[in-house]
This record gives sequence, structure tokens and C-alpha cells, in this order.
Amino acid sequence: TLDKLRGETQYEYEANGQLLARNTGRVVDGEEFRYDAAANRLNFNTSRFDHVKDNRLKQWANQEYKY
Repeated sequence: TLDKLRGETQYEYEANGQLLARNTGRVVDGEEFRYDAAANRLNFNTSRFDHVKDNRLKQWANQEYKY
């Protein structure tokens, strides 16, 4: 994907279509995704991944989301 503001973003997928990674070429912007046996995205306990909990976005770009 090419965005005039953010530049190029590349996505990696598994054979079953699950998203594996999002890469922008910048270290702080990349993300990696892991899944359990039931295909649920796992929550990582590191600051890099703490904006997703229970497969729901809880924080992004200084915004908090509640469900």
C-alpha cells in the first residue's frame, strides 16, 4: 500500500489469509501478529503490542477505545 503521507506499507499473510506482519520500513511502526489454535489473535505483553486486548483495539494515537 502506498500512502503519500506515510509512505509504503507492506503486509505479510499466512496461506490461510491471517495477517502476519505490517512493515513500514521504520522500526517503531512495524507490527507482528500471532494467533492461537482457534485463529484468535494473541495479545502481547510488551509495550509494542499493548494497544490490542482481547482482539480489540484499546488505544491508538493518543485515543482510548472502550467496548
